[in-house]
Amino acid sequence: PYFQARQAAQGAHLIVVNHALLLADVITNNKVLPDYTYLIVDEAHHLESATTGALSYRVTNVDINRMMNELGGAGSGTLGVLLKALSGRLNPAQLAECRNAIDYATDLAFQVENSFQTFFRTLAEFLEQEREGQAVSDYGQQVRITTTIQHLPAWTLVDIAWDETGKNLNALLQHLTKLQREISDVEHGEDETLEELLSDLNSILRRLGEVLTRVSALVGISDFETIYWLDKQPSAYIKRNQEGLVSINSAPLHIGSMMQKYFWTKKECIILTSATLTTTEIDY
Repeated sequence: PYFQARQAAQGAHLIVVNHALLLADVITNNKVLPDYTYLIVDEAHHLESATTGALSYRVTNVDINRMMNELGGAGSGTLGVLLKALSGRLNPAQLAECRNAIDYATDLAFQVENSFQTFFRTLAEFLEQEREGQAVSDYGQQVRITTTIQHLPAWTLVDIAWDETGKNLNALLQHLTKLQREISDVEHGEDETLEELLSDLNSILRRLGEVLTRVSALVGISDFETIYWLDKQPSAYIKRNQEGLVSINSAPLHIGSMMQKYFWTKKECIILTSATLTTTEIDY
């Protein structure tokens, strides 16, 4: 369906999309929509908040577990289906080598999953110290991570936990990247099934790579144009959803430079229209 829709869009004179799809195209460097030079943005007073939302990031331990389940191993998930698809395309020696590589990826994924459990538990303990052992309020708990926070003694344990978790995740990413490259080199002609499986594996790699980048930035605060914070859900939410969610969050501090880079200087004409649109002049 995606490729059919994209093919139809390539031949269209006019394409109507929502803000989310427009911004998804921007974030992926024009990999979603066909090239265009004229843009009309309706309800443009929502564009700033939509852009901030599109560039924001949130991850929990539940998300990590889902990714690991999606990755799977020799008998499940993307790796399992991939191994099965390769069984008729590789000779016995190659297939055995591939199975060993997938078994090793499974072991690495198990280490990643366990170390992330420890890491998120350490974050929960840090947040508990920040609220001095009190129960989480009905509004939850949010703690912005700054350089001041990072110099607190309690943050040292977070740093140590991430050092181990980051190393495990990096090892998994390197191994999966090598595995993907070797499978891509296998002669498979126009086999759409194998292409789709490799695309699925690439999607998992991209998301895990983003986890490594985003969490490393939160622990080390290397990007001062981004706001980072931890969020603990209130007790009522935890009881209702049966998960003690601590989430890692980030959002851009300013979106003006991004809009300048991808919109205002790239297009021939942009029209912003809205019933409640205002402008603000800022002196720099």
